[in-house]
Amino acid sequence: MREARNLGHLLGGIYAWSLAVFLGAVLLDIVYSTLLEDVDGFLAGPSVYSEVADFLLLVGALTLLFALAAIVVSWDVRPARNLFLVSSLLLVGFVSLTALI
Repeated sequence: MREARNLGHLLGGIYAWSLAVFLGAVLLDIVYSTLLEDVDGFLAGPSVYSEVADFLLLVGALTLLFALAAIVVSWDVRPARNLFLVSSLLLVGFVSLTALI
């Protein structure tokens, strides 16, 4: 029982860390894309934006994987399970929104 609790804490921490990294990368991408538009005479090609989008989708997918693992491990603890479910649903909405942009 104690090992499962420790694993739940570990997966919850990894999920929170990966979520923070993902949201920071999205904000960095927004700042980066606005700075690229401001450079005199330089127009970034679509290849730059597609590489960044691929990286963001990869980080988002890993974050969703950690969210599912944290939900499975913390299924017996109702408050933790509900918070992980809500945050993962918001993450799915955010990932789908960034994929559309």
